[in-house]
Amino acid sequence: MTQVYPLNDSEAIFLSFNDPDISAGNPCSLSPDQGLAFQTKQFWDSLRIEWAACAPGKRAGSLDWPLELPDSGFDQFIFCLTIPPSVQVRFFTWDAERVVTPLGGIIEGSLSRQEIVLPIPPSSVAGLRMEVYAKQAGADSVSLIWFALRNSGLSAMIQKNKIRWNPEWPGLIRPVEEWGAPAFRRGLLFDAADLPALRAKKDLPGWSAHFAKLEASARKAMLRNPEEDLWISDYAPFTDERYVRQSERGRAPFYYESVKLALVGLVNEDEAMVRHALRYLMSMLHLKHWSPSGETRLQGSTWDQRCFTEEMMSTSVVLLLDWLDHALTPRARKLGHQMLWDRGLAIIERDMAKFEYVHHINQGPWFCRARVLGGLFLEEEWPRLGTDYAERAMRQLREGMDRYLLADGGMDEGPMYLLLTLETILVGLLAYSKKRSVDVTSLLPRAFDQVEDYLRTVAGSVPGTHIPDGDCASIYQNTDSSLILASLFPNSVYGELAEGAFLSDRPYTYSQHYVGTGIFSFIFGPDSVSKSSCAAAPFSLLPVAGLTGSYRSSDGHSLRLTFAGCKARPSHSHFDKGGFVAEVDGCPVFIDRGVVRYDDPRVRSLQRTEAHNTMAPSFDGRSTVEQVTAPVALIPDASGDAHSFRACLDLTPVWEGSMLQCEREILSSDLSSWIIKDSGVLVEEGRVVFFLQSHFPFEGDAGNWRCGPLTIQADWAERGDSSEWMVDCELRPVFRLRLWSPKLKEFTLHTSFARADRLIKPG
Repeated sequence: MTQVYPLNDSEAIFLSFNDPDISAGNPCSLSPDQGLAFQTKQFWDSLRIEWAACAPGKRAGSLDWPLELPDSGFDQFIFCLTIPPSVQVRFFTWDAERVVTPLGGIIEGSLSRQEIVLPIPPSSVAGLRMEVYAKQAGADSVSLIWFALRNSGLSAMIQKNKIRWNPEWPGLIRPVEEWGAPAFRRGLLFDAADLPALRAKKDLPGWSAHFAKLEASARKAMLRNPEEDLWISDYAPFTDERYVRQSERGRAPFYYESVKLALVGLVNEDEAMVRHALRYLMSMLHLKHWSPSGETRLQGSTWDQRCFTEEMMSTSVVLLLDWLDHALTPRARKLGHQMLWDRGLAIIERDMAKFEYVHHINQGPWFCRARVLGGLFLEEEWPRLGTDYAERAMRQLREGMDRYLLADGGMDEGPMYLLLTLETILVGLLAYSKKRSVDVTSLLPRAFDQVEDYLRTVAGSVPGTHIPDGDCASIYQNTDSSLILASLFPNSVYGELAEGAFLSDRPYTYSQHYVGTGIFSFIFGPDSVSKSSCAAAPFSLLPVAGLTGSYRSSDGHSLRLTFAGCKARPSHSHFDKGGFVAEVDGCPVFIDRGVVRYDDPRVRSLQRTEAHNTMAPSFDGRSTVEQVTAPVALIPDASGDAHSFRACLDLTPVWEGSMLQCEREILSSDLSSWIIKDSGVLVEEGRVVFFLQSHFPFEGDAGNWRCGPLTIQADWAERGDSSEWMVDCELRPVFRLRLWSPKLKEFTLHTSFARADRLIKPG
């Protein structure tokens, strides 16, 4: 009998691919067809089926699993997987005689995770087959998450009979006439005495438009019925839909919506808004779980997605319990304390103890924010907890940040990750400094003074933007950290960036459910903010993070170049070593795409070498080899000033198995031009492919091309091709140029770039 794992009272998973420990025991037969290098790879949260190339319209391959289903009233299959729009799949069953029966027709891919529901055939089922078809010629993939069984009648009955909660929350929310003046329980971030200053701040230049955005968001949240979400699901809403059931999507998260309601309500003295924030709080306290789906609570599984939602729910609940204490009954306070621990802090403690790696990346310090806030809040409510809990959390937060930030102030995950992490930890640090009466700047990481160097290295030409290196989901400085740090360090790069962190009419991104909500910047930001300016340095080199950049300007013209190396074994980094970015006169021409949201199936393709301004070998004339994760640090040999720039990087370590030697050099002696020099030795005869990515279309042939304001000359190229290929982090279409060399074993290739009115020759 096939082992099943109850997902809830009416559904059970029979093939779990998200849990690597269970997935390893799944019996599976892989049958490649037209897919070149058709294979499976187990990731931490899915089984990925991938191939290097396949003729469009052809079957890349198939997978077979034997089955012996339990007789428990199940009448439907649920296939949970992520299929990109460029791929199709189809499911079949077979019986004991190996007679194959299709389960419906072709299933098209989409831009989010899908749950495909198909009827279980009435005849006996002895096995399951999945066939995969390519719609495009290049590399592609499908990610399997889990396959389950459902009793549809029982599922409908359970949902129909779920409890509905009374929005008045009797016995928990005090009647409005009993509230009195706002009285904070602990005053972690601010208290009632600070409200007059915040009321004055909302009318200051810059802040008036910022607060108007907060008000508009709070009014929108007033239209939501938070109790309805308790009827829809036992799990916390989340914008990252990788782990959210299809039937539970579309629910905005509770956490920062509730805090916006409370903040705006308190500042504006709006009792109706404060009461709606209290309804959010009660709904949060009555959720069965603060994780986003049943996959994290699956019986028989130890898999979890880490405590991101538990941390954000805990942080929000602490702030609401603190700010809105005057409206809570004693019973509500007790309930808040217990749920804060049971649903939030206990899970965070588990992950901090369970996973060593979180103490070496941004997750550990991030998770410590709720621990610090929760400890500071509960240490007086539960005296037995004492001050040790908050002190341990603060110690681990600071130790984690000292590991996370490299000695040169850089890091390997991209500027969005850094700014996100800084915003998160600053909330915890500021609360701790207030309650313990210590200078918050004394709590910052050891290498914090060098962070300015990193931000100047990745800064874009346009004020308030950055190069979206690594897993960066925006080109804007749209977190609260710049404004908070501008208050702490007014004569710094943060002051130059601060204006760009005001809430604005820029497109909203899903990452702003994590950061950049405007809440904490309004509380802690400076009263006065200077106009943003370009923060890029004329020349910068990060000798540990492995990034270098140049920004030169003269007579109204400018040229911005960056060049990517990395530390050893980088995290959330792309396979783009030796990649460069070019901005001409403030306009991005050759771009870094960054990434789309993590639940978009295109995210892994955007991390590939071919999605960057890089080069790669090809041995079959159809596909290119992917870089490997750098086993050692790749640090450019670079120099530059206000006039010239040079950088050279040994890329041999990332081409293990495909090149015996590889080096890339970038040379630029003025604002009008630069040269890329690629040299190396392939392990066997093949071709070298040079990639460029741009929002401008490419026009030309062979080795002569035009892209926006620039000409490209590659006399070595035998052929070239260009097409619109995927998107960037803001979902804008991107054009890609591929320049193909003739067959060769050793190579030295010069590619020249110049303004359209000037063409240079290789030196």
